[in-house]
Amino acid sequence: MSFIGILGIFVALFLLIYLTYKGYSVIYGAIICALIVAFTSGIFNIAEVSTLFITGFTNFCTNNGLILICGAIFGQVYVASGASEGVARAITGLIHRCGAKAGAQVAATILLCILLNIALNLGGVPGMAGTLVTYGICIGLLRGSNIPRRYIIAFMMICPASSVIPTSPQIYNVIPMALLGTTSTAAAIPGLIGGLVQTIAGGLYLYFSIRRAQKRGEVYVTDKAHDPDFDADKKVPNFFLSLLPLIVVFVIFNITQNVTIGTFTASVLCCLMFYPRFGSLKAIQENLNKGGATAAALVFDCACVTGFGYLVQNTSLFGSLITNVASWNINPLVITAIVVALVCAITAAPNSGLNIGIPILQNIFGSNLGTTISASAVHRVASFAANTFETVPTNGGILLSLRLSGLTHKEAYFPVFVVTVLCPMLGCATVIALLTLFPGLA
Repeated sequence: MSFIGILGIFVALFLLIYLTYKGYSVIYGAIICALIVAFTSGIFNIAEVSTLFITGFTNFCTNNGLILICGAIFGQVYVASGASEGVARAITGLIHRCGAKAGAQVAATILLCILLNIALNLGGVPGMAGTLVTYGICIGLLRGSNIPRRYIIAFMMICPASSVIPTSPQIYNVIPMALLGTTSTAAAIPGLIGGLVQTIAGGLYLYFSIRRAQKRGEVYVTDKAHDPDFDADKKVPNFFLSLLPLIVVFVIFNITQNVTIGTFTASVLCCLMFYPRFGSLKAIQENLNKGGATAAALVFDCACVTGFGYLVQNTSLFGSLITNVASWNINPLVITAIVVALVCAITAAPNSGLNIGIPILQNIFGSNLGTTISASAVHRVASFAANTFETVPTNGGILLSLRLSGLTHKEAYFPVFVVTVLCPMLGCATVIALLTLFPGLA
């Protein structure tokens, strides 16, 4: 392996993370860092660099463009109709009527957001679509419990474990099934325990962090440019009507396995059901335009990061690096976690971590896989590992959430890092420990 080439990959990765964290546009940041990788890897043909970058860019648009466009439009009209406020107000009203004090309000809000996250993830709704759907509700819940606004993204991503536990229909569980020939319940007991540990740790961290912030005098401060209009005296749709568009997304997705159809249908339903709330066709047009503009920016940001990741994974040095790591003479489950997490960190995409990492591991483990090394154990560890370093600052879901909320990485990222990186690492370590000590659980 070329030391300069490997160094170039890691320098470019950390530079892109640094630039993104500091608020520089990921659009030119991804291009600059792609050029660093290309030149240090011996790719001096600009046409080849451009082809690799644009291939990754267009692949993202092909696979995710319509999901983000219809999701952003639905999120906008759902919020503008007052429906998201209707759901949030009903829930916070119930919490307040029960006489909950500030600490209990925070705990109840955390629990409700965990349950919402679990419902969407186990319902199969893709992560980015789920973010667009839940943003308005989470804003209302945080406002109702007076939780500082900088925690909003952590709440939107509060239960990543529900994507990786046994029976989950998300890619973290589906890709290993296809590659390893395992079932959705592979290593079920360690997976459920790891998911529980991860979720409890994230919930406890958020609770104590928020309570400390509240005691310092931090409160929810409305951002008029990004928050739904709020007026405590303004009438909003009742709870059950407000839930109907979300149920439509959930049901249609599980029938058609196409979230775009679900969010498109729900957007039309919102415009028809809540037309009096909009007041005019012009108001609906303005919100549709706003949702479309948000989607265009989101698609471009995320596609540029994917272009960078695609170029990296198509250098010869990248494959050599991952293969070299996979050859270390240590616990094969630890190797599995390191390889998958490393690919996820470099590409900021869990599907890449699994689709690239698992075949390399299969080649390294050879005939031992399925005999002395359990395929079910590798499946569950890989799914948990793919849920760790995917949420680096350049991750599409992070960029999406920041754009929706108007927050910066500096303001919002640390709670997200704890909930979506450190806690998943703890969950992954728990699964590895259980499968190492009790291999029969695989």
